[in-house]
Amino acid sequence: MRVVYSLLILFLLTGPVFAATNNSAFLKSQVACGEKAQDFLNQGNAGKAVALLAEGVKRFPDSDWLLSLYGRALFSKGDLDEAEDQFQRALEINKDNPVARVLIKEIRLTKDALKDREMNELVNFGIDKAGDLGVIVIGVWLGTLMTMMSGRFASLFKRSSFDKALRRRDWDVVTDILENLIANWQKPELRKNMNLMLAKYPQKDIEKIIIDYVDVQKHEDELLFFLRKLHAKRG
Repeated sequence: MRVVYSLLILFLLTGPVFAATNNSAFLKSQVACGEKAQDFLNQGNAGKAVALLAEGVKRFPDSDWLLSLYGRALFSKGDLDEAEDQFQRALEINKDNPVARVLIKEIRLTKDALKDREMNELVNFGIDKAGDLGVIVIGVWLGTLMTMMSGRFASLFKRSSFDKALRRRDWDVVTDILENLIANWQKPELRKNMNLMLAKYPQKDIEKIIIDYVDVQKHEDELLFFLRKLHAKRG
């Protein structure tokens, strides 16, 4: 029995450490954090997305993309007030954030509906089959809309982040984005970013940047191979 208690105490003490370690792997960059959170949301695991993004927005407080993803995860869990707060924070950083703008309206409409007496009666006494079908249709539509908008916004975010990092010569961010693209084989975006680099720097300089800053050997080899092929095609 003493052994069982000892194991239980060990689990309780180390469980949070293991969880933090698992999340820390995705907190090295905004892109890695956002893409993993998006994966969790696509899998219907809003709880894991919330846990990851709560850490992500602390690590990257100026990222309106992560804040809007955090709001979306909270919205999925039904935490409407907290979700609206995160969307408002995102809009304070970027007033043109499309996900935050749309979902703040959806949250307010949802809150108004829940205050409505007929909606309360619907919740208290059950939903008939027609109403149930309507809720399902609306839920599927809203989920699809959020996924589409988040995906488009993520693409815009990564493109603008790459351009800014390249102008600042921030090679950590540049290579983080390239690594994510090669790992997920997003070939058109990778080609576009590599062409931007080749337009500004000689091939040998780019190779040195990749060798010096890319952490994973497999990604380094693949990026160098892709760069050399692309440079040969450019002539």
